[in-house]
Amino acid sequence: MNTIYSKVWNTSLGMLVVASELARIRGKSGATGAGCGQRRLGVGTVCGAMLAAAMALPSVARADVCLGTFTLSFGHAPSAQGNAFACGRDAMASGQYSTALGNQSLAKGRYSLANGYQSNALGNNSTAVGYGVMAQNANTTALGANSAALGTAATATGAGSLALGDDATATGANSAANGLQSSAY
Repeated sequence: MNTIYSKVWNTSLGMLVVASELARIRGKSGATGAGCGQRRLGVGTVCGAMLAAAMALPSVARADVCLGTFTLSFGHAPSAQGNAFACGRDAMASGQYSTALGNQSLAKGRYSLANGYQSNALGNNSTAVGYGVMAQNANTTALGANSAALGTAATATGAGSLALGDDATATGANSAANGLQSSAY
């Protein structure tokens, strides 16, 4: 049978490799040394085994991103920076001293807290707790599913409530407070 390749021992890899039959052979051919006939693991085999083991690890070990001092993140692809903490799938704590807990939560403001699925604490000192909650400006608080506080020091605590304006407060379910120091119960 006509072959166009040869098996050649590569000493740097410690294993047989395939080379062109036209390639130059350097050094001696044949078997020499005390380890003759023993099978050794090559560098490629060891690297392949390590790669396979790393791919089998849970997501906690694969995609964490931590930037800055005293940052910590857990989950699939979380990101924390500037003394922040992120826990959950795609959670991100980018504000200094911020905390993001829950899948796709975002704590962007300094000293902010986002707790819950798709919760967003965007302003400094803002707090967003619940499903799909948004605390947008500084010192805002949004609690309850799908609530939003969109004004400085605004507070939305009812499910589906909206506080729009500085010092606005919406506490009842599906309530909306619109304007400076307005209240809805």
